[in-house]
Amino acid sequence: MNLDFSNTVSVIFGGTSGIGFQVAQDISALGGKLIIVSKDEQKLIKVAHQFRNCDYIAADISQYSNCVRISDEIHHSFNKLDFLVFSAGVFYPASFEKTTEKIWEETINTNLKSSFFLIKSLLPLIKTGKGKSIVLLSSILASFGTPNVSVYSISKSGIIALTKSLSIELAEHKIRVNCVSPSYVRTPMTEPLINDSVKYSEIISRHPMGRIGTTNDVSNLVLFLLSDSSNWMTGQNLVIDGGRSTRI
Repeated sequence: MNLDFSNTVSVIFGGTSGIGFQVAQDISALGGKLIIVSKDEQKLIKVAHQFRNCDYIAADISQYSNCVRISDEIHHSFNKLDFLVFSAGVFYPASFEKTTEKIWEETINTNLKSSFFLIKSLLPLIKTGKGKSIVLLSSILASFGTPNVSVYSISKSGIIALTKSLSIELAEHKIRVNCVSPSYVRTPMTEPLINDSVKYSEIISRHPMGRIGTTNDVSNLVLFLLSDSSNWMTGQNLVIDGGRSTRI
């Protein structure tokens, strides 16, 4: 499998922690140039210094105006873009009855609206790149009913639908669009559940492989989808869940 990212430029949304950070770390190790995007500028500075050939942009991606600004800054600095990975997201667990308009707006705007308009804004650059591969992070919660996560599930279902629609529209430009749907992965977002021994044991019991995922597990799949090794794959939602979705 050819995983040479030298002479390429990748933008990672949500690249300061969790899966996004792991993907950024792996692409950097394989010789790629990076732009990582997050709201927290201090964290961006700290993370960017860990990678070679890494720029950063501090922006609230839930705002449309920032999607345009990000595109302008990348165009000014690099004038091309090979790969886009969207791993940004927020998660506010709440029952249907306790879900507020604020939770709805923050979740949908950050997890779904931003992915749509960021790709739209960056499309002219991606068309000129040599990689021409986009990977979006969804979740198995997009496909299976789970209580207290309805808005998050809706936002991640939208990611799958966006993947399939864009894969058709962008095929004429030889741009591939795929998404990855993990189960529980050890990240800062899942740390409160992992630290609760009772909840953690219950989570583990749902996974036939006997463990939750690591960021390496997911990053390996993302890199495959970005690379030429998957150059006849587009419009796919790949589930990576330790067998969880096989259970009734």
